[in-house]
Amino acid sequence: MSKLRLVQRLIVVLAMTIGIAHAPLRAQSGALRVEHVLSRAIGQNLIGESSQIEVAVYTPPGYLNSGHDYPVLYLLHGIAGTYRDWTNGSYQGLRIHVELDSLITAGAIPPTIVVMPTASNRYMGSYYANSPVTGNWSDFVARELVAWTDSAFRTRASREGRGIAGHSMGGFGALTLAMDHPGVFSAVFAMSPCCLKLTDDLGPANAGWARALGFQAPEEIITALQRGEFYPVAILGILSVATPNTGRPPLFVDYPFRLDGAGFLLQAEPTYSTYREFFPIERLDERAEGLRELRGLALDVGQNDQFPHIPPGTAAFSRRLSELGIPHVFELYDGDHRNRLRQRLASKMLPFFARHLSANDR
Repeated sequence: MSKLRLVQRLIVVLAMTIGIAHAPLRAQSGALRVEHVLSRAIGQNLIGESSQIEVAVYTPPGYLNSGHDYPVLYLLHGIAGTYRDWTNGSYQGLRIHVELDSLITAGAIPPTIVVMPTASNRYMGSYYANSPVTGNWSDFVARELVAWTDSAFRTRASREGRGIAGHSMGGFGALTLAMDHPGVFSAVFAMSPCCLKLTDDLGPANAGWARALGFQAPEEIITALQRGEFYPVAILGILSVATPNTGRPPLFVDYPFRLDGAGFLLQAEPTYSTYREFFPIERLDERAEGLRELRGLALDVGQNDQFPHIPPGTAAFSRRLSELGIPHVFELYDGDHRNRLRQRLASKMLPFFARHLSANDR
């Protein structure tokens, strides 16, 4: 080979090497699969919901060949949603499996399994709570789903390897599941959690109560949703877990308010007291010890949230946590209920769990 050709080849090899050295790191791909998990806890409901629960599971890059165990994040969607809220781009283009691939490849977070159940129903939301009307969703997530995940995947099958997070109704669910099932999860992040305290649009100031009080049959709920009447159906969903009544078909709820002759809402006891005690801030004192044992607890909320009860309710919940000596992080940020969700998830929530969950085996 001539010296000229040898020099030309060395130049080509050098150029390729420099190009490779400066090429951007390409994210390796994990896998996203959808399963149907049979639930005995939800099978016993009065509104005809299926006991086959749709669950999406993300496994990180390298999972199939590594042989390692991995921490698990349980991620809960909001009212009227499904697991697809996290995967189909509805939150500023968020496709969580793509986001996770990128962060894991970059070393920003450790490889993690993420489990995303679908938890809506004909009342728009289960609130991840136990109810004789809509099914025992709290037991499903904390017991059945956790047990299924630990048996079907290579997980760090202990509280140190499990975290739970959610947005809106899912934030409520993350907090209440940690409160009601101490020892199952070690870290909690509630993003714009709804329904922490009875205030603002959860009370009589909400005009949706009058419409909700008028519901007589399930068909009227469908009609209300078709007309875009969010609040009356959302109220019914809350009542189905806060004040269920199996002896009051066909809606199976008791109402905490009644209309007087002039059309004003009045408290209806004893249901009103039962309704008020449903909200997590009313149960914090008796659940304090379990929350105090968490490795990490965080809440955030946009100061311009469209649901009036969420910013003051979350702030009040944080203050009560502080009064009880429960370590936590609370952040009020510039945003509304949804508009910064993708950015918050990638820059705040996922790194939070990277710090607080046990790292996977190497």
